[in-house]
Amino acid sequence: MFVNRDRSKAIPYLQFVDTMKDVPANSHLYLGIAYFYAKKFDKAKDKINKAIAKYKDQLTPEEISWAKMHLKWMESAKKLMQHPLNVTLYNVGSTVNTKRNEILPKIASDGTFLAYTSNKKYNSDFQILINNIYFAYPQPSELSYWSKGKSAGSRINTQEDEFLVNISKNNDKLIIFVDHIGEPGDIVFANKYGKRYKNLEKLGKVINTKYNEWGADLTLNEDTLFFASDRPGGYGGYDLYISRLLPDGTWGIPINLGPAVNTKYNEALPTVSYRNGMQIFFASDRPESMGGYDIFYTKYDSKTKKLVKPINYGYPINDLYDNLSISFTQNPRYAYISKLRKDGYGDMDIYKVVYNKIPQPITIYTGKVLEGSYYQNEPVKNPEDVTISVINLKTNEELPSQFRISKTTRRYTITLKPGHYKITFTYPNHEKYTKEVSVYDEQLPSYIFKQDVILIPVTNKKH
Repeated sequence: MFVNRDRSKAIPYLQFVDTMKDVPANSHLYLGIAYFYAKKFDKAKDKINKAIAKYKDQLTPEEISWAKMHLKWMESAKKLMQHPLNVTLYNVGSTVNTKRNEILPKIASDGTFLAYTSNKKYNSDFQILINNIYFAYPQPSELSYWSKGKSAGSRINTQEDEFLVNISKNNDKLIIFVDHIGEPGDIVFANKYGKRYKNLEKLGKVINTKYNEWGADLTLNEDTLFFASDRPGGYGGYDLYISRLLPDGTWGIPINLGPAVNTKYNEALPTVSYRNGMQIFFASDRPESMGGYDIFYTKYDSKTKKLVKPINYGYPINDLYDNLSISFTQNPRYAYISKLRKDGYGDMDIYKVVYNKIPQPITIYTGKVLEGSYYQNEPVKNPEDVTISVINLKTNEELPSQFRISKTTRRYTITLKPGHYKITFTYPNHEKYTKEVSVYDEQLPSYIFKQDVILIPVTNKKH
């Protein structure tokens, strides 16, 4: 029941154990928990309550508390699932995702790369999986929009665990959680020099303590750090803190964000977003979660100058499993998350979130239509004789739009939504010009691609 996979698959085995005598009392609780992950909430509630009533003398207080928390999560899940967000989730594909965990995706603010954490590296000496940081770049193919993930390199990754938790807003820093023998549970920066991130920067003992600091992010001007810590003096578990950069370049004494945000449960992995004003997203396992950690968000109330009560971001971005972070793109139609889903490649995978109410991006292909050779050409003489057809390669159907060439400028303009297309220009006594193009969701809301088209007479040959 504690593996990061489909826990409902344990049901038939636990049902068999449930019929046996002289088995650990907590196995009966586990059956109720398994029903929870199968979304059989009535069965889960009944089994958990009966197990607690019958075996309360054999169960530890921690086990009873853990089971009762699932009952609270169950009620939250029911409410949130009745009002799902209007989003669609798409697995980003096998170039990034593997049978291992791919988690904590963060996209650069300019969309030039996607960074994430994966435990696909295996240390045969210690027989353990190692969490390292990887990069993927836009490289559209039939498999994915993203290239195959590449290691962030030996200046960042080691034979111990490194988790990417955020990228600074101007992309000059990676914000990393390291779990090293000498630095257990610390936050460090990897600064960008040229095209590479390297030279890990420690944040000092004010931020990193002998306790754990689980996640951090910088504001836009990088003078304020939000981070999570389980240091003493909080409200319980991990709490969120804020620290200001001092004139001497060190970080000031952290201030707890207070009971408006923090609870006796865990609040971790803060991310500062400016999509709808300044908002703080974080993960929490409080009772308002659907199960385990869910993504919550809060923002400052301009009137009260205080943080408002955090809100669960909603289903299906959150579900019954751990949901740790969300990364927004420049295009408000998209975001990236990591999830455990049945359509995945193994453990947790990275998914693209599409906000369906926001229109798809449009790509405009435009340019002059010329006739002649590649070396000597002129604007097409009879633009009315040029026909343009656009075939949707997925449906093999021609788009109904009548694409024409301007008689005055001799320019063509083709507007396309996301998809894969074949564009063909036909002109009497000239060779056909054919080009396949792909328009991807990840592109900006409006993108103009300029390319002239040269139509070659059939008497000429290409060189």
